[in-house]
Amino acid sequence: MSVSSILNFFRPKVLFNSSPGFLSGANLTILLAVFGILFVAGIVVTILIQARKKDHILVKALRRLQANFFTVSLVGFLYAWLAYENVYILSMRFWLVILFLVFAAWFVYGLYNLIKRVPNYKADRQRQREFEKYLP
Repeated sequence: MSVSSILNFFRPKVLFNSSPGFLSGANLTILLAVFGILFVAGIVVTILIQARKKDHILVKALRRLQANFFTVSLVGFLYAWLAYENVYILSMRFWLVILFLVFAAWFVYGLYNLIKRVPNYKADRQRQREFEKYLP
């Protein structure tokens, strides 16, 4: 697969074509591999959730990432199937771009939540426990 075929995949003429043609070969393989990796990442996050059950704040943040990975991968598999079957309008390439933009925004928000907000919640919780320790 050459770089030009990947770039051709996202040209405006193909991107907004209501029937861009069958998705097959290397493009389909790459698409399925990307969504498969996202699905496996969701399984890994599920295992992390099971391992950290007692840390409720971390589990809540990880569940957001888990929902992100599973939702985007399943919608991506649906898109790959629709593109493979060449379904009119639903196989348009711009749906794929929208899906990746939604994934990126959702993932960045989840990481922000995990990196910035979880430590703050834990520190606040620790301060509250210290304060409540001296209350009757």
